[in-house]
Amino acid sequence: MYLIAQIVRLLLMLSLAIPVIGSRARTDIPATSSTFSRPPDLQAIMTEANRLFQSGDYEAAERLYSRVLAISRARKDAFNSACFLAGLGNYLVLTNQYRDAADAFRQAAEAAVAANHADLALRVAVNRATLYRRMGEKRAAVQAMRDVRHMVPPDPPSWLLLQAGNLATDEIGIAGATFDS
Repeated sequence: MYLIAQIVRLLLMLSLAIPVIGSRARTDIPATSSTFSRPPDLQAIMTEANRLFQSGDYEAAERLYSRVLAISRARKDAFNSACFLAGLGNYLVLTNQYRDAADAFRQAAEAAVAANHADLALRVAVNRATLYRRMGEKRAAVQAMRDVRHMVPPDPPSWLLLQAGNLATDEIGIAGATFDS
């Protein structure tokens, strides 16, 4: 187990040194992205949407996530747009709308990058990669993580190392998870 953890750590660190093939312009975001706040009106809606989501009323939660997403986009608020897109993606996963969920997670990661929030971008990328793995699209899962690997902090959190390990052990193999394009 220790050896696997060391290999995963090494591969993750090595992958950071390799340019992202075919990616858009790189945006280096510090691991300690600034703290973002949510306007009170959006916070109230988000709290209710999360409550509904956690209680299993996914459709009602989705309506609220969509509403606050529209408000956030109208305000050009990238951070809150990313949060609400992630919530929408979670709803879509639970309702087996995987393609739409993957697209929502992609948009959420892009909005998180635009908001200069590395932690949120990484978490959404992990959601997207996990979804692609569930769909059996392992190369897409690797690419989802590759798109944000330049944001990984020097001492990656355990949840991120776990996802890198999952990708490295998939059928495409350790070398494919790290270096194939």
